[in-house]
Amino acid sequence: MAALKALAATKIEAWADDGRLLAHPKLASILYSWREFAEGDDTKVRAFVRQAIVTEDGLLLFACAFESRSFVHGMSDRVGKFRYRVNLKGIADIADVEAIGPRVRRIAEGQMFAALLPEQQRAVRGLIDALDGKKTDVWD
Repeated sequence: MAALKALAATKIEAWADDGRLLAHPKLASILYSWREFAEGDDTKVRAFVRQAIVTEDGLLLFACAFESRSFVHGMSDRVGKFRYRVNLKGIADIADVEAIGPRVRRIAEGQMFAALLPEQQRAVRGLIDALDGKKTDVWD
């Protein structure tokens, strides 16, 4: 089992090195697995995240990766709806939330916000809401 974990960690590192990891649709899950395979030594994971979020594009990809979606349909609802939330604890496990917060706020307040994709705008707003304590649960 240790050999498989080491092999998986090596493959993930290769993806991190060649740029494929950041754009992967399962980025958050892969980062958690990488951390697990490292058996408590998350220095490579944290270093990757620090480097990946240096640019605004990288930060947006990272924020989108930690957004989850759930379908909510209450008894009085005629139509169900999707609810989105950013997993702030998951981000804090591998990144410096104190450093990310001001940067995300600048993106939200900047002129480029309107040009972002709808899912990027939603992730930015969701991360800000999570940082402000407005959304702490899927059922908010």
